Amino acid sequence: MKYERRIVLFLDVLGFRKLIEENPKAVGKTNRKVAFILKEFQSFFGKKVPEVYKTSKKICRFSDSVAISMKTGSNEDFGLLLDRLRILQAQLLMGEVVLRGGISIGAMVHTSKAMFGPAFLKAYDLESKKAKYPRIILDDDILKELGNEPNLSSFQQIIFKDFDGTYYIDYIENTDDLYDDENSHNYFNESLDKVIEENLINPNTATLEKYLWLAAKFNSRKKQHFYHSKLKQSDWYHSTIDASTVDVGKINLGQFFNNRNSS
Repeated sequence: MKYERRIVLFLDVLGFRKLIEENPKAVGKTNRKVAFILKEFQSFFGKKVPEVYKTSKKICRFSDSVAISMKTGSNEDFGLLLDRLRILQAQLLMGEVVLRGGISIGAMVHTSKAMFGPAFLKAYDLESKKAKYPRIILDDDILKELGNEPNLSSFQQIIFKDFDGTYYIDYIENTDDLYDDENSHNYFNESLDKVIEENLINPNTATLEKYLWLAAKFNSRKKQHFYHSKLKQSDWYHSTIDASTVDVGKINLGQFFNNRNSS
């Protein structure tokens, strides 16, 4: 076996374990959700993905995670790949499924029997240690490949710099081009709204932070000052939620819980 230079995606389906644990007897519901997720992942490598990725892709699924690797292509190819990831996240969100992940580039062995290498470890660490919120983030080596200019014309509607300096694939704020009609646009907003609503009642601080981040992005999308149905303006460290500067880590979670429980 020899290392190959490959693009590596490590993706985690957030909330999947909760779905199984809370519905141990609801096999049908779980199966439908799994079928929906698998269908969307399969469509990811549709006709709009460059041929270099289609012919070299390797996929490994385990539990609620998916590892995908491909041979490298041109910057233009990579831009198309990122756009497909943006669409994948939006499509899954409309099924009330959110992803967190990391993208790296580098040395990796990926066969039907083995999967290892520095690039895989980077992608895994990005997802498990750095991404934190429902977003897919990019490794610094990829930014170097792009000349540290991710806002080039082919990327400016896809890659954005988050409040913590991390570059991620935007699938919420600047995605009007993904929807063919007003009904699709509204359905996306309603699905996003429902995902946030259902998870802001979670008492787990780590889970809550993930969906406060999602709420901040939704607020930016809707140009509101605060998330209308669950959060009061006083719950936030800043009166105006600006997705480019909001630091979810600075939200007073104790105050958030107190305000929510007293409402």
